[in-house]
Parts: sequence; C-alpha cells; structure tokens
Amino acid sequence: MSQEKHMGDLHEVALRAGVFQVVEREAKAAKDTARNQLMAMLPVGDAVAGRVGDDLLCKASWSKGSKKIVVTDEQALL
Repeated sequence: MSQEKHMGDLHEVALRAGVFQVVEREAKAAKDTARNQLMAMLPVGDAVAGRVGDDLLCKASWSKGSKKIVVTDEQALL
C-alpha cells in the first residue's frame, strides 16, 4: 500500500471516529431527555409499551429503585 493511500485511509477512519463520537454524544443527550420525560410521567410501579401501530418496539417500567427500558424488537425500531 502506498504511503499516500495509507494516509487517505487513516484520515477517513479518523473522520468516521469523530463523526460517531458526536453522534454518540447527541444520541445519549436525546435518550437522557426522553428517559427523564418518561420517568416524570410514569408512576412508580407502572409500565408502558412503546408501539408503532400494532408493533411493540420497546417497554419501559419503573419499580422502586429500578428504572428500565427494554427494546423488544430492535429491527422494527430501527
């Protein structure tokens, strides 16, 4: 592999890593906001399904001391 090609690949990989770092940060912030909104609305001891039409995509529950969100159909959610 030529030095020029290697550097081009290296720059592309560095760029992808940087892009995904920003995507990860923004996704975490959006997830935290949604989770906080959900927990503010969901009574302790209750559960709720995340649906699109008739498709169950995820469930959220809040029991004493435990807040949990479970994706039940990752392919459909994506």
